[in-house]
Amino acid sequence: MSLSLRQLAWKWIETKPEFMPNELGRELDISNCQTRSVIDCLVKKGCVTAIKTKTKPYVFQAVEGANPSFTRDRPNPHKRTCGRQRIWKSMVWRGKSRFFVSDIADATGVSVSNVRRYISDLVSYGYINRLSHARGGRPASFIMLICSGANYPQITKKGLYDPNRKITILKGSSK
Repeated sequence: MSLSLRQLAWKWIETKPEFMPNELGRELDISNCQTRSVIDCLVKKGCVTAIKTKTKPYVFQAVEGANPSFTRDRPNPHKRTCGRQRIWKSMVWRGKSRFFVSDIADATGVSVSNVRRYISDLVSYGYINRLSHARGGRPASFIMLICSGANYPQITKKGLYDPNRKITILKGSSK
């Protein structure tokens, strides 16, 4: 079982009499933002305290006898949406603006091949138009033609089911 970032940080902090945030960041090879987030969490849990606040950066130390719990107190209330829903939302958000497969993949965390496949399916059903083909190192660009609503159109064995319009477009037909 791998340790979380906070657990790794706590393991390192416990071995130090005092530390500065940049030392923790260097040790764990994390950004300043991540370092601040970890330290803020440990301060809120009462495991770390600032001992020198007149210096920049602050100097911190572990609170003696502290034993932080790294388990969630409650289940995550925000379930992660499926990849196709995130792709669809990202395209809807762009509206009638030109977009590229890589833009959608970066924005959603879905693989480029999955984004490319879904866009290809939507092109074949007339929901998206390919504005330009990939040529000479330039990627293909696309634009959304049909924005039917918040829920993503689903590719089924019969064809494309659009839950927003409650219709199925059969394979081989466009629109």
